[in-house]
Amino acid sequence: TDGGYTIHAYGAKQYSLEEALLAIEAENPHARYIMVGFQKGTSSAGKKYGHVLLIHGIENGEVYFSDSYAQTVEDVRYEEGEPIVCSIAVFCEQYKKYKLDGVIWFE
Repeated sequence: TDGGYTIHAYGAKQYSLEEALLAIEAENPHARYIMVGFQKGTSSAGKKYGHVLLIHGIENGEVYFSDSYAQTVEDVRYEEGEPIVCSIAVFCEQYKKYKLDGVIWFE
């Protein structure tokens, strides 16, 4: 790209969310700049437009991310935009209600 990143795409036809994140982690256990897109969200806008979130990084099996709404992960309440850290498995469980479009890693 013009920004100097190599783009890796993991489409929903070939990968589940967990498979995509594990593939990224296998290639680089310190990966950064990962975008996840879903077809449908839960808010009124999300139902119409879908949902996107940013994973700031994957560090040795832990996902560092933030989202545009408040949520509870492993019994801890996080406000909108607040950084969240959890395992890949917990992250995937958190978003299982969404239909994945794909994952893009900007290496």
